[in-house]
Amino acid sequence: MSIQKINIVLFGPGKVGSQLVNRILENQSLLLEEGKDIRISLVVSSSLVFIENNINKNTWDVTFIKSSKNERTNNIVSYIQDNELVNTIVVDASKSNELIDDYGYFFQNGFDVISVNGDAEKLSRKQSDEIKINSEVYGKEFFKLNNLLITQEQASEFAFQNILKISQNITQNTLVKQAI
Repeated sequence: MSIQKINIVLFGPGKVGSQLVNRILENQSLLLEEGKDIRISLVVSSSLVFIENNINKNTWDVTFIKSSKNERTNNIVSYIQDNELVNTIVVDASKSNELIDDYGYFFQNGFDVISVNGDAEKLSRKQSDEIKINSEVYGKEFFKLNNLLITQEQASEFAFQNILKISQNITQNTLVKQAI
């Protein structure tokens, strides 16, 4: 069985994001047995980026962000592309509506998006439709938490389960491509 590498880019290393990281790390051995190498490649806060250390698994190097929000997003996308981080899933666990505006840009660059950002719940119908259309146009998955009254643990579990769904779809698509 071949191992399918999945790269997670986590925006918002707060409580929900931290719980998600712990859940992934706790299940890494089992996921590897299932052929899924789910890695937390980048963790992004408002002022820091933690970059996975390629030598020591599950350790991260830190760098400071000295750029505007738009430059930060562009730099992160460039980093992902330059380092050939395939099968990238962006998880938005931030508490800011700024990142929501970048979902279309993430889809355009080939990334799936999972949002547990409470501000995504407050989007207008038009904004929600635009995000959905963009995900469909670029053939990317989009999962958005629709209930703000759940616990942080439930939000983290929502993100984890959808990472598993997307990784399963990636694995199936890879098998179909190999069979052709």
